[in-house]
Amino acid sequence: MTEKDRNIDGEIVGALTNYWKSQLDAEQIGPEDDFFTLGGDSMKLAEMMFWLEERFGVQIPYDRFFNEPTISFLVQLIASKTRKPVRRHLVPLRESGHKAPLFCLHTAIDEPVIYHNLARAMDGDRPVYGFRYLDEGFEHPLRFEIMAERYVEELVANFPPPYHLCGTCYGGALAYEMARQ
Repeated sequence: MTEKDRNIDGEIVGALTNYWKSQLDAEQIGPEDDFFTLGGDSMKLAEMMFWLEERFGVQIPYDRFFNEPTISFLVQLIASKTRKPVRRHLVPLRESGHKAPLFCLHTAIDEPVIYHNLARAMDGDRPVYGFRYLDEGFEHPLRFEIMAERYVEELVANFPPPYHLCGTCYGGALAYEMARQ
């Protein structure tokens, strides 16, 4: 590892440590400390994933973080150059596998992290992605059909068919509208 790489890793560690301290109300955090043991939960995880994307331009698969919820692990992922391109509303819950992916639609208020247990329980050879709520700064919520249309555009731009969609409540209706379109 070069000096430049060590400096970059140090900056990432510092940023993550400060973030965890502020979000988890912890005074001391080490690189191997467990996010969930320190008080992290699914809501704090979703917030951190947004922060990681904004701060570092990366999306971290939820399943990989659940398996190793440490700053050290995040530094490795962030510092590596092997990540897939950032998608606007698709959040990877599990990227591994060769079968056609499953795409889960959010409810009216929840983030895709609600599907984490589903992703873990499914066939390990099927990637699972969740759609994050479409919020483009409009004063009023987008019409249902427009939201589905934008999700379909993103889906088609990033993945070949077939498309397996699922959702519950609002997400089920969104999945139906996407399939209809």
